Amino acid sequence: MVGRCTDPVHSLKEEKLSRNIKQKLTVITRLTVLGLAVVVVGMSGCGAFRQFDQSNRTLGDARLWEQGGRDALSHGHVDEAKICLRRAINNAPEDRRIREQLADICIKNGEYTEAIVELAQAVDLSSNDPELRVKLGNAYLSVGKLIPATREAELALKSNRQLATAWELCGRTHWARGELTEALADFQRALSIAPRLKGVQIQAAQIHRQMRQPKRALSGVEQLLSRYPVGQEPQDALLFRGVVLMDLEQYESAMEKLEVAASRKDATSETFVQLSRAQVLAGQPSLARSTLTRAVERYPAESKLASLLNELRKNDDDHVAAVGIQNR
Repeated sequence: MVGRCTDPVHSLKEEKLSRNIKQKLTVITRLTVLGLAVVVVGMSGCGAFRQFDQSNRTLGDARLWEQGGRDALSHGHVDEAKICLRRAINNAPEDRRIREQLADICIKNGEYTEAIVELAQAVDLSSNDPELRVKLGNAYLSVGKLIPATREAELALKSNRQLATAWELCGRTHWARGELTEALADFQRALSIAPRLKGVQIQAAQIHRQMRQPKRALSGVEQLLSRYPVGQEPQDALLFRGVVLMDLEQYESAMEKLEVAASRKDATSETFVQLSRAQVLAGQPSLARSTLTRAVERYPAESKLASLLNELRKNDDDHVAAVGIQNR
């Protein structure tokens, strides 16, 4: 293979030019910083220079720690990411963005108490950003603190009545109190503002089912599923549709729909449980045993699956053996 030839003289010239450019950039940077420092000193004296130098260095450290946190998170090192972001906050305690990043990690990790602390401070630093208030309210709701969750939803709506996520939060707080009519009205208001707001339509459908309105529940979830290409529908919506079809005693249809859901890679153990239930209700317990056998093989750590399978196997009389699973 022929190597690439280089001119030694030309190479030395390039190296010298590169050094000159770097030196000039360094000088420019120093002059820029010095110029800013002179302005500060001229305004406030030498003490301000020291303060400027320290704050500039601290902010730079915060950015480095923040980037370190992002890099750690991108590699799946959650604990390391949290440590980096906490150090970033120590260097820039008034940066709401860093606090929000740390809170997001905590929420994803189920650490709501820490998330609430960071989000509460982020809200104060953001001059009461309504979207941050919604995030804080949802964190409160996740730990069952309905009063502060409701307060955050109301304050968010006070700032922005067209914020769909705030109406959703209102709906969730009403739902948690058992106030189904109010919750449904809030969800419908959220959907009127943002028709494709993720998760709201299925929550509304779940409330219709809870209110013993299965036809409305089915209509809502069917409308949601129609927005997705075949094979890309949300698994929870597919599962819910099957359950509602069983409520309507459409067992054959429920079996068909749930079998499609169970054949997907993202199928949960609950999908198999509900499929086996539909099969039992349709009078086909042998199919239910086969479904639960598949489920046990796929989710060996799920003890409830083995328990249900044994329940179906324990008696030769299929009807008697199926009684336990019908009402699940």
